[in-house]
Amino acid sequence: MIRQRALLLLLICVLGFAAVVAGYLLHAIRSDVERALPASPSLISPPSVAVLHVAAARHKARVKGYGEVRSRDALTLVAQVSDQMSELAKDFETGHEVAQATLLARQEALGSYDQAGSEIAAFYRIDRVEVAVPLSPSAWGKLPNDLALTEARWPVELIEVETGERWLGYVQRIECQLDETRERSLIVAIDRPLERSLDLLPGTFVEVNLTGRSMPGVWKIPAASLSQHGEVWYVHKDGTLDSFAAQVLFVDEEAIYVSVPEHLVDAPQQVIMRPLNSYRPGMTVNALEVGADAFNG
Repeated sequence: MIRQRALLLLLICVLGFAAVVAGYLLHAIRSDVERALPASPSLISPPSVAVLHVAAARHKARVKGYGEVRSRDALTLVAQVSDQMSELAKDFETGHEVAQATLLARQEALGSYDQAGSEIAAFYRIDRVEVAVPLSPSAWGKLPNDLALTEARWPVELIEVETGERWLGYVQRIECQLDETRERSLIVAIDRPLERSLDLLPGTFVEVNLTGRSMPGVWKIPAASLSQHGEVWYVHKDGTLDSFAAQVLFVDEEAIYVSVPEHLVDAPQQVIMRPLNSYRPGMTVNALEVGADAFNG
């Protein structure tokens, strides 16, 4: 009888010890599992993004083109007979103004033998130079009508491509035919090009800039706001991301100007300054608004 009680007591002790060990092991396993599992999404802070408060507004379009400065008129002198050039008048030298507003720009060398019909000199008008600027249909769509451009002598800025030197000209006329690339040219004129503080010489290649008509429903945003995929990302009031494929209307030294989708025109939006490729629509973020100084910088 005593032996049976001893065995029962021993069994109870063993079971109690096993229960303690099992409880410890379960607690340890649960702790390891909790450490291995990712934290609940509700406990992760959303990433912070810099945004710019932008409202749709009217902005004047900027149109850019390129062209070569040419003389208003040119005249070529050709030899009537075959002969050797044995004498040269002192006024008949390259760069000499041989008549009012007419410049000698090219000549044959003294002593050269000229065939009949060969060119021996070229004369250029210097009272005005012109630049033919081919523009695409979309560029023409950003400008006032032809009559307004010519009657108002619409101002045009010309920039020497290599040096950055600048001149001011005006729209003189508009060509009525298309070139081989199906583009129509705007003719820009600069009066008295050799009487400026800086001479504008024929043959100079220039960038041409015009201010166009005022366009409604446009965002002015940093160039960095355009993603690598050509999208503009913005933040909804609930803190979620969204985007749209950007239609860039024009650019300048400060910003890009994009057409705003109709559903975003009426209210200002928070546009992301520098979108990342990892962004997805509906993703929650913490929007941090920046000021105009950050934009300009």
